Amino acid sequence: IQYLWSAGVLFSRISGEEVEMRVRPGDDVTLYSDCVWKLGFNIVWFRNCSHDHQPPLIMSATTHSHHARIYNDFKQNPLPRYFFVWNSFSKTYHLLVKNVSESDLCLYYCALQERKIPGRDAQKDVFQYGNRTTRVSLRGKATHSDCIYFFFSIVVKMVQKAGEQWHPIKPEEASASDAQDGQLFNSAKKRNTQSHINCYHNLSSDEELEDDQHQL
Repeated sequence: IQYLWSAGVLFSRISGEEVEMRVRPGDDVTLYSDCVWKLGFNIVWFRNCSHDHQPPLIMSATTHSHHARIYNDFKQNPLPRYFFVWNSFSKTYHLLVKNVSESDLCLYYCALQERKIPGRDAQKDVFQYGNRTTRVSLRGKATHSDCIYFFFSIVVKMVQKAGEQWHPIKPEEASASDAQDGQLFNSAKKRNTQSHINCYHNLSSDEELEDDQHQL
């Protein structure tokens, strides 16, 4: 475990696996969390990009009061394409990015945030990181492994869909009444049939080419 201090914030980083998620522009992507909510903690998501115009971003959600906050330079940007997806069974907040663009090609990872007050006039945030980091990158031509991954993702989404709620990420905290008035989104997800069609078409073309080569 590594502990890093930055502006009064204590970071505890646990090295773990890195998963690459390859997407196409316009896709909807769900980044799955391995940080399980528990009393006294908030679930936060970090986004680190290599782009100069994309500074690090911390997104925070409070489960039971449906709070959603954004820290640092993005306080004035509601990020309308980013949503928290609460799963009541696993007690995790997944991160949904809709209509992915090149600006979203970053590293994402979650953590449990605990606010400690060591002194009367002092406080610090301690982050307990999960073991999984997801790298979002662009994908090219579909392969057999891409199709296997696509169908596996569909099965996982069908299993995890029950009990999920969408929460829009906003710069200010949303009250419970705001949540009841429509701030929460239902868990009906748009099926990515175009990805399935492209995957099937590309693989069929590859197989036909192989058959032609064998005949020659």
